[in-house]
Amino acid sequence: FFGAFHLTAGCLMQRMWLQWSRAARTACRRAYTMQADLIKVLRDETDPRVAIVQFNQPERLNALSVPMGDQFQSVIQHLSRQGDDELRAVVLTGAGRAFSAGGDLGFLRDRTVPAVAAGDQNVQTMLHFYEQFLCVRRLGVPVVAAINGHAIGAGFALSLAADMRV
Repeated sequence: FFGAFHLTAGCLMQRMWLQWSRAARTACRRAYTMQADLIKVLRDETDPRVAIVQFNQPERLNALSVPMGDQFQSVIQHLSRQGDDELRAVVLTGAGRAFSAGGDLGFLRDRTVPAVAAGDQNVQTMLHFYEQFLCVRRLGVPVVAAINGHAIGAGFALSLAADMRV
């Protein structure tokens, strides 16, 4: 008798845990916001299957930097692992008055120093930098660039990597 009760109580507890964890995962998924300083990921309130990826450095006109690229690539990898029922589209936009002012001028200026500019290392560094942002092309869902202001240089190239621009 006690063994059967224990088994039944265990099954009930497991079922309650699964229901709670499913509900908690759903709530967390809808409220998922990666508030890393440079990138924000929000879910559309009307359709949580739409992810809004926002460059979040309005004071620098969302200039693309290496740390921003690292976070952007991480966000895109996270989104690419989601199934069709969780993600149907991605919207790229910028905070403030610019989509993106292009590459960070300090980073680009450092690439022109003669000691750094010589050789294949600089080429590899720049290819890696641009790949961090152009990885958005590997998403299996439509990507819309909601261009809310200036899109210059690499920011313009990023907008062209989207499937649609508005």
